[in-house]
Amino acid sequence: MIRIERCYCCKKASPNLNKISLLVEFPGSRDNIDFIFCSNDCKKEIEKLVSFNNKHISKFYILGGLVLFLAVMLTFISALYPDLSKPVQAIFMILLGVLALIYPYATWMTYQLIGIRNTKMLVRILGIILIYGGIRLW
Repeated sequence: MIRIERCYCCKKASPNLNKISLLVEFPGSRDNIDFIFCSNDCKKEIEKLVSFNNKHISKFYILGGLVLFLAVMLTFISALYPDLSKPVQAIFMILLGVLALIYPYATWMTYQLIGIRNTKMLVRILGIILIYGGIRLW
C-alpha cells in the first residue's frame, strides 16, 4: 500500500512537499517533530502553532488542573447541597469551553489526522458548544 504524504497544516497532497523539524515542548520534556508542509503559508502556520504551544503549554496545564480541582470541589459542594447540582455542572462546562477557546490544543495525532486548521476549528467549535450547553443548563 502506498502512503500519500500530506501537508500537516491543510492536509493537501502535493508533489512539492517540504519537511521542517521543530523543537516541541511537552510537560516535562522536549522533542523534535518533523512537520511536512506544502507552502510558505502552511510553514508559517506550523511555526506559529509550535511557538504558541511552547509558550503556553505550561499555562494550559496549570489552568486545566485548576479547572479540574474546582470541578472536584464544586462536586463535593453540590453533593452537600443538591440544589446547586445544575449550576455546578454549568460552571464546569463553561470553564472547559473557555479553556478550549483560549487554548485550542489537541493531541499531535489529531493534528496529523485532520490538519492544524481543521483541528483548531474543531476544538473551538466544541468549546463554543460547551459554553452554550453550560449557559442553557444554568
